[in-house]
Amino acid sequence: MFLTKNALPIVFVFFSITNLYAQPTSWNSATPYNIGDLVVSGESTYIAISENSNEEPPNATYWTDLSVAASALGVPEETVPTLDTTTILDSLSALESPDGNPTSVSSSKIINISTNGYSEAGAQKMSAGFIISGTENLKVYIKAEKSQESGITPLTNPKLQVWNISRTSMLYENDNWGTNSNVSDINALGGSYPPIESTDAAVLVTLAPGAYLVDVFGAAGNTGKALVAVNNVDSTSSSQLINISTNGYAYTGAQKMSAGFIISGTEDVKVYIKAEKSQEAGITPLTNPKLQIWNISRTSMLYENDNWGTNSNVSEINALGGSYPPIEATDAAVLVTLSPGAYLADVFGASGNVGKALVAINKVN
Repeated sequence: MFLTKNALPIVFVFFSITNLYAQPTSWNSATPYNIGDLVVSGESTYIAISENSNEEPPNATYWTDLSVAASALGVPEETVPTLDTTTILDSLSALESPDGNPTSVSSSKIINISTNGYSEAGAQKMSAGFIISGTENLKVYIKAEKSQESGITPLTNPKLQVWNISRTSMLYENDNWGTNSNVSDINALGGSYPPIESTDAAVLVTLAPGAYLVDVFGAAGNTGKALVAVNNVDSTSSSQLINISTNGYAYTGAQKMSAGFIISGTEDVKVYIKAEKSQEAGITPLTNPKLQIWNISRTSMLYENDNWGTNSNVSEINALGGSYPPIEATDAAVLVTLSPGAYLADVFGASGNVGKALVAINKVN
């Protein structure tokens, strides 16, 4: 499950909501606002990142300045109104960490974020977002693999597509990884990098700094559980992968969503992990997700949360600001300090319910 060999410091905010961009209106204390609504307050334009009423911008729990989204997208502010809400909200994943610096003080790093989750058809497919920060191009290895877990319905013959963040251009596509012109380079990565089955999908590509999306779905319209992973395999570039978070379906028992991550180095790391009801349109969301953090062997459950507001350190989660705190009171999150090692984060419905959720793991110190 862990397929990277270079460090991936993680900072994330990831939303995926489908609404067409509308012209902003003046903020009104009597108006209820939905996620994606645009308002003008003072001399700035804001986008709602959480449903609210009588919460005046720039309250960071509910609003984000559009200039921030423009900066994250790397486009002029006047270009932002031409983009749909999905693009604008996805761009928020480029926000800096709470200390204002994408590279944290600790020398330890989070590496290899990979997720096992269900991919359905159409809007209900699995989608992973990531950003390359820096000034140099970066060689990235991305794969979508039929899940090898027992007791599940695997996604046979997964297909993988890599898009720019606005979904205006599909950059790469693969069905069976052996069809790649650089398949010898993939094989040369060695170890567990090459996919297990010939019908799995993978690409080894060089990307410029920016934000990207990876879609995973059945090549024949089929559904099932798959692993998606994005890995920095570039030993020379100074650029880094940041923000890998996944929207996918979580079922019950062995069919839950599970994200694996490794902390490398010698120092403990403060990590923020959240499981959020998906805010996408046209899907069945996982209401009231529950989150459990395990050691890699699943012999010890280290942390568990159902509703994030019940955490004893909820004030610290709120203090992260921006879009770090979950959207809904019934979402789950933990802010914990972990030693170097390998971990699993399981996401499932607290009431045995199923649906689509976002899971993300972030280094915040």
